Amino acid sequence: MAAVFCAACVPLPEVDGPEGALLSQVLVPPPEVDPALLDAPEVAFLDLSPEMKSFVDAVVPASGTREQRIDALFQTLRDNAAFAIDYDANATLTAAETFRQRRGNCLAFSAMFIAMAREAGVDARFQQVDVPPVWDSQEGNTLLQYQHVNVKAQLGRRFTGIIDFRVDLYREIYPKQILTDEEALAHYYSNISVDHLLEDRTAEAYVAARRALLADRDQGFIWNTMGVIQRRFGHLELAEASFRQALTLDPKDWLAVGNLATVHMLRGEQAEADRLRELSDAIKLRNPYYRYALAQRAYRRGAYDEARNQLDVALRGRRDEARFYYLRGMSLWKLGEPGSAMDDLRRAIKVAREDDTVALYQRQLDEWQDDKG
Repeated sequence: MAAVFCAACVPLPEVDGPEGALLSQVLVPPPEVDPALLDAPEVAFLDLSPEMKSFVDAVVPASGTREQRIDALFQTLRDNAAFAIDYDANATLTAAETFRQRRGNCLAFSAMFIAMAREAGVDARFQQVDVPPVWDSQEGNTLLQYQHVNVKAQLGRRFTGIIDFRVDLYREIYPKQILTDEEALAHYYSNISVDHLLEDRTAEAYVAARRALLADRDQGFIWNTMGVIQRRFGHLELAEASFRQALTLDPKDWLAVGNLATVHMLRGEQAEADRLRELSDAIKLRNPYYRYALAQRAYRRGAYDEARNQLDVALRGRRDEARFYYLRGMSLWKLGEPGSAMDDLRRAIKVAREDDTVALYQRQLDEWQDDKG
């Protein structure tokens, strides 16, 4: 699904935030928002179109078990070229829009699949998977976390099935939780709000973020988005309150700390802004994926020793990430340490989980062995 900002993992001081009072203030539309925008109808997030119902009737065996029905639905969507859905990280769509346009992100695909699975008589629900964060490789200072969503289907008393549009993102070891339909709707509106922000449509972003909060007020990333919106409007008090509410919900959110720093800077409170910036940076440096991003940047500019050092730290935090070993191996090869480089490639192959990744690493290792031999 569309990328949203996320937090690293180090404790921060708890922040007081009277949620009910804050919500009542934030939900009062500011004068910058045209009232007509608020009158737009709610989206029919999980509604089926007649075409979707016909599709289910055509491909799902009415007398099959729940597992057979889910299998038929998924296999047709995955393997039949006429119905294949193209992955588009920026396409946050309703179930019916996803089916009609044949594209969508993981949230969109999950909504479409859940709507059709339920039509086929199978209990299917949204499941959020906390995949590792990824820093933007070009900017290097922006942390994007895909709030990955897939489908969990109840196929029997003791058996459940996971249907995932992006199997490359999903691993069983990642933390996960079931989302209610309302919580999934909040994710939908949050994505739409971020899209509007990126297009400088702040009023539209406010309306979508407001609807996200009405659906689920317990997600820190939505409060972060609302804080950015209020800051753009120039409402610094509400912006600060929103960022503090994000911290109340997640006291480890480095982005909320950075956003608070910006508010203090705009007020001319430079000392506090600097303190918060330093704290935000310190949190990021404790995240192995941020270290990995720094290593990528160092490797691209030829600073192989720096890349190795960053990866040494990253691997102390995560010893099961194949890409960490792979990049360190590449750096060591450039530094003239072929033995250590090949050892790291072997480690990468050992912990890699995807067949195509293993094959890529093995080809590199074979090439090095040929060169050395």
